[in-house]
Amino acid sequence: MKKFLLSLCVLAVAGVCVFMTSCKDDDELQTRVNSNVETAIAAAQDDANYDYQYVLNGQTYTSLEALQNAISELPADTQNEVYVVATNKTTGEVKQGTTSSFTAPQPGQSTTVKIEVPGTTTTTAEVTLNTTLESQHSGGAAK
Repeated sequence: MKKFLLSLCVLAVAGVCVFMTSCKDDDELQTRVNSNVETAIAAAQDDANYDYQYVLNGQTYTSLEALQNAISELPADTQNEVYVVATNKTTGEVKQGTTSSFTAPQPGQSTTVKIEVPGTTTTTAEVTLNTTLESQHSGGAAK
């Protein structure tokens, strides 16, 4: 009888182990585009005279932080367009930089995008983009 109960306990523990192993979520990998867009464009701006807006794929952003966050969410190997709009704080004159087209790089790759920043003088910011894979594993928790 003792052997029977011991065997039953061993089978129950083995069953629970198999169940727990099979319930583990697989790691979900998400691409993330890292860039220096915030610092590169900020260095090229004439903040004393102009307010700036940034347009990425038709969506307008009013801060460089918001633009950088939007770029970080781009899927790898997708075509994108970005440009900068500057409005003179005194006269209301609007200047638009030329549109820069770029492909978000594949994971492990990088690319450089030249973005024209209008203002009192027009400058070009060199923005470096590189893509990484990040694990989105939830630890088995419901999402």
